[in-house]
Amino acid sequence: MKTIHWLLTLLSLMLNCVVIGALVYGVILTREIAGGAAKTLESIGNQTISYSLQISQTVPVRATVPFNQRLDIPINQTVPVDTIIQINPTLPVIGPIALDVPVKTTIPVRITVPISFSQSIPVNADVPINLVVPIQIRIAETELKPQIDAWVRLLRQIAQ
Repeated sequence: MKTIHWLLTLLSLMLNCVVIGALVYGVILTREIAGGAAKTLESIGNQTISYSLQISQTVPVRATVPFNQRLDIPINQTVPVDTIIQINPTLPVIGPIALDVPVKTTIPVRITVPISFSQSIPVNADVPINLVVPIQIRIAETELKPQIDAWVRLLRQIAQ
């Protein structure tokens, strides 16, 4: 009977060694995985997310644009006159006669003409927009970085 107890004790000891060995192996494996995860997370924290945002859209523009404008237009011109004027005076003794009077002269014109206009112009257009907007997000400059750093510290503690 003592042999059976001795045999059971030995078997229990072996099983305990196997369980302890499995636990030690699990701890070692967990530390290695935690160390690798810490390195990976640390490199992710220093990465930049690059994305090209394609915008292809038509934007409707509906508006009324008021224009209230006053312009002073200066006119500084010489107008040539070269014509014949026909006059029909009535002379007391002779009566009516027809006379051709030649007129050849220049008339200087110096004037500023004010022009005011007030008008609303309706704008009704569809403006196509086709853009590619490059987006660069550095993870180190986001609110994720402190959380990633905390995870890296935790994983390094586990890895030790």
